[in-house]
Amino acid sequence: KKKWDQRPNDSGRAWAEVMNRLLDTLPPGFAIQGPFRGMRVSPYNTPLEVKVEVLWGRAYLGLFADFHDIIALRDGSLEFTCRDKACSQWWSHGNVPDLRLKWAVENGHMEAVW
Repeated sequence: KKKWDQRPNDSGRAWAEVMNRLLDTLPPGFAIQGPFRGMRVSPYNTPLEVKVEVLWGRAYLGLFADFHDIIALRDGSLEFTCRDKACSQWWSHGNVPDLRLKWAVENGHMEAVW
């Protein structure tokens, strides 16, 4: 019973006040998700995770959790972005095309991201 009375709390974060009001609207409960049965293509043999940057409700770009140097854009392009200060791209703020995950675009997998 004590567990069912527990309420989510996003304390200590800049968005805590707003998020806690949203979380307060959720009824107690749980969700069950089945195991992932898709392709495991990351360097760690895990699913390919994409974190999406959203601007005014529209997905703008995707960042790959295990490929930290690749940015996916909505137009289907993939860009290499060097985050090492020794790279010339770091100083020029320029990105270059990257084809390592082109298969994700060509096979339609990125449509689920956008």
